[in-house]
Amino acid sequence: ANNIGKLHVWKARRLAAFGADPVSEYQAARGACERALSLQSNLSGVEANLAGIRMETGDWKSSRGADPVVDYTEGLSICDAAIERGPVPLEVRFQQALLRLRMAERGSETGAGTSRYRDALSSFDAVLGMEPGHGDALVGRARALEGLGRDTEALATYESALRAGARREEL
Repeated sequence: ANNIGKLHVWKARRLAAFGADPVSEYQAARGACERALSLQSNLSGVEANLAGIRMETGDWKSSRGADPVVDYTEGLSICDAAIERGPVPLEVRFQQALLRLRMAERGSETGAGTSRYRDALSSFDAVLGMEPGHGDALVGRARALEGLGRDTEALATYESALRAGARREEL
């Protein structure tokens, strides 16, 4: 079911790239992941995928001027529950950090960003504690530092991300 979910996510991304509405594909992906979890709980890969689907849905809504906070919050709830259960897999911790960064960036538009950027920074630091050379986590950490106005540290962290071979320009 998780692989079916991934196929729906791929299709949703293609639809969004061509300007079409991907929401029904994201809903189908979410349904496939939820079915997998109903058959066996504590599947960290499925939970990370489900949280990522919520984030992508929110990102798409935000790009259309709609409020993504409900989707981001639901994604965070999925990650938080998985983390609370333990042990904490890297993919869930990284997804949590990404969602916290999204919430911080959204909060900076409304004046609530500083504490959220600190939360995101803490989450990226937790990922880096698990895998010190995680290039994408370094990029996220740099963005959180930038959001906190710590530009010198952000620049140094971006340079570390380049050396670590970060795969993403944007998170």
